[in-house]
Amino acid sequence: MIKLSVIGAEEFRHKLSTIQNELRGPAVRSGLLAAGHYIEGVVVQNILNWAPHLVDTGAMIGSVTTFEPEVTGSGGRIEVGPTVEYAGIQEYGGTIVAKPGRFLSWIDKETGKRIFAKKVTIPARPFLRPAADEHGDDAAKAFSAGIDEMVRRAK
Repeated sequence: MIKLSVIGAEEFRHKLSTIQNELRGPAVRSGLLAAGHYIEGVVVQNILNWAPHLVDTGAMIGSVTTFEPEVTGSGGRIEVGPTVEYAGIQEYGGTIVAKPGRFLSWIDKETGKRIFAKKVTIPARPFLRPAADEHGDDAAKAFSAGIDEMVRRAK
């Protein structure tokens, strides 16, 4: 029987644990950013797909952002979405009512005529929820790839 003993094994385990803890935060951040950027691309494509005729200035598409991830001891979270104020009404739909004594106004893209109305109902045109619902597995793969890339760079 061969018996081996490692001198300093406890110190070695402690150093490995320290390295693991120091890499965990940056690795999770890298994975979250990779997943966020993947979903960001899907969101932009969804906006273009649901109503290309409504894309006017491109402001909503240009505002789609992957925000800085929040990394915690047990994981983290990332937010992705547009920053323009009208994104919510496009995602969920709703009715916009003019202020008293005022009108809503816009140019009809088909006729070129100015339209005036006291209220307008905008149908829901979901672009965020389908990105997460339909592409969650791909975002998870991007997360793993982001962590793998971080580990490869650390070598």
